[in-house]
Amino acid sequence: MTELTLSRESWPLREVFTISRGSKRQADVVVAALRAGDITGYGECLPYARYGESVDSVT
Repeated sequence: MTELTLSRESWPLREVFTISRGSKRQADVVVAALRAGDITGYGECLPYARYGESVDSVT
């Protein structure tokens, strides 16, 4: 049986990240874990507000 688990995490940045659209002190990410038997794979993504994405919409 294959199982997908999604979680929301907030990762603090070591330094403030600044570009023309603003500054960030943390990254709000969606973490996916896909398990099949004894094997689990992980991945993460950072939703982009510029494209109308949010942690809720990606989840």
